[in-house]
Amino acid sequence: MRESDESDEPENPQSVDSAHREARGLVAWGVGLFFTCALVSWLAYLARTPLLLLYVGTLLALGVSRIVRRLEERGLPWRGRRLHPSRKGAIAIVYVGVVVVIVGALALAAPPFVSQARSLAHHAPELLDRGRAWLEARGIDTPPAGELANHLPGTSKVAGKAVAAASEVVGAVFAVVTVLVLSLYLLLDWAPLYRRVLSLVPRERRGQVREVSGRIVQKASDWLIGQAMLAGIIGATAALGLGLLGVPYFYVLAILAAFGEWIPYVGPLLTAIPAIGLAATESWSLALWTAVFFFAQQQLENHILVPRLMSRQMGLNAVVVLVALLIGGAWLGIVGVLLAVPTAAIAQVIVAELVEERTRASVPSSAALP
Repeated sequence: MRESDESDEPENPQSVDSAHREARGLVAWGVGLFFTCALVSWLAYLARTPLLLLYVGTLLALGVSRIVRRLEERGLPWRGRRLHPSRKGAIAIVYVGVVVVIVGALALAAPPFVSQARSLAHHAPELLDRGRAWLEARGIDTPPAGELANHLPGTSKVAGKAVAAASEVVGAVFAVVTVLVLSLYLLLDWAPLYRRVLSLVPRERRGQVREVSGRIVQKASDWLIGQAMLAGIIGATAALGLGLLGVPYFYVLAILAAFGEWIPYVGPLLTAIPAIGLAATESWSLALWTAVFFFAQQQLENHILVPRLMSRQMGLNAVVVLVALLIGGAWLGIVGVLLAVPTAAIAQVIVAELVEERTRASVPSSAALP
């Protein structure tokens, strides 16, 4: 009698149908997930502007929240004692203080800035002629001024571009106001919003989420405070140094240097170029001393200011910062460049936590060790 072979036995039809149903369900789940992700991505692309404003407002609220909390805890000195304002009072104090500083800076900077900007616009043709003469003296041909004028756009095109520029300015002002209002409401409703978001997290994960969110708030706050202090110091020292050197339009150049400080690595270089160029229209020795001043200023920033104000708090590698700047600039232009560093810092906190969690999961517990 031949022994029966188990491999020749027919498969159970029920198990085959179950496997087929499981495979079809897996395929349907994958297709549904794909189309859901595609739909969400498409909707996010359509709503990219309000989402970007929401992200910037959230980032600003995160940066200001620690200042508000410290103001609540430590209070303000008043007649030998300390007044501890409520959260709304602390938020109002911070926002009023920011508005006072901005208005005061504009009030001090506007008159000389407008005067020097008008003078720069008035002498622009003379400066261009000096530049052409310097190039021609070194054998570099340049088109005559009349030929350049023929290539300038007509009145209608200039008017159209002026209208477009005005609409861009209005849009930028609206975006700034929207970000400020969003950050204000986020600060006012921060505690209930945070509790609602935390309630969606499993109970055993809430402690971890609290710790990570605390580190994110600290990173955003360190970036905002440190960057504002750096911009103020660089702008003030640029105004003082360039003014003492006698560089023309030093007030305009100092304000450009303060704004350029918000763009890491590249911003200071871009703001130094026009200053050196304007100094070169006066004399080559002045251009050389201007370059020496910016070099000394960058050395002071890199070796003293940044280590004390930014690097120790942010803890970002230079390669990570440069990659973040490239990606942010490619995606969102100048706005992406400005948001690259805090976004990279937040991403670093999240990735570090995920890596640590995976490491903890892969390491056997002491009970399992022999």
